[in-house]
Amino acid sequence: MKLVSLIYVSRMVNKPSIQDLMQLSDAAEIKNKKLNITGALTYNGGHVMQLLEGDYPEVNRLFQTIATDSRHKDVTLICYKANSIRHFPNWGMRYLQLQADEISQKIKALGRTSPFAPFPMEEDAALEILTRQCHAATGTKSTA
Repeated sequence: MKLVSLIYVSRMVNKPSIQDLMQLSDAAEIKNKKLNITGALTYNGGHVMQLLEGDYPEVNRLFQTIATDSRHKDVTLICYKANSIRHFPNWGMRYLQLQADEISQKIKALGRTSPFAPFPMEEDAALEILTRQCHAATGTKSTA
C-alpha cells in the first residue's frame, strides 16, 4: 500500500479539557494501531492540529470520519502527500500538550510572529511544530 501523511486543523465546537484530549488520544491509539495509522495531535486555544500517517485508504476513511464529526468545525486540510517514512512510527496517536508560551517560542523559531492560529499555517511549519514537540516529549533530537 501507498504510505501517506495528512495534516489537518479544525476548531473544536466545545473546549475539551486536557483529560478529554488524553482520553481521545488513548482511544485513537488503540483504534489506529489496528489500522496501522500513526500520528500526533495538538490543541491550543480551540484549535486542533493533527498529523495522520498510514496506508492511503485507511487515512482517507479516518479523515472523512473526522471531517464529519460534530465535535469539529472548519476542518481544513493543510497537507496530504505520499511519504516514504513515518514521522511518528511508534505512536498510534499521541497528544502533544503545548503551552501558550511553548507555541509562541516554536512559532518565533520558525521566523513567524503570529500566535498559534493554524488555519493559515503552511505544511512545513505545521510539521515542524509537531515534530519538535514530539522530540521534546520523547527526549530525542529533532531532525525536521
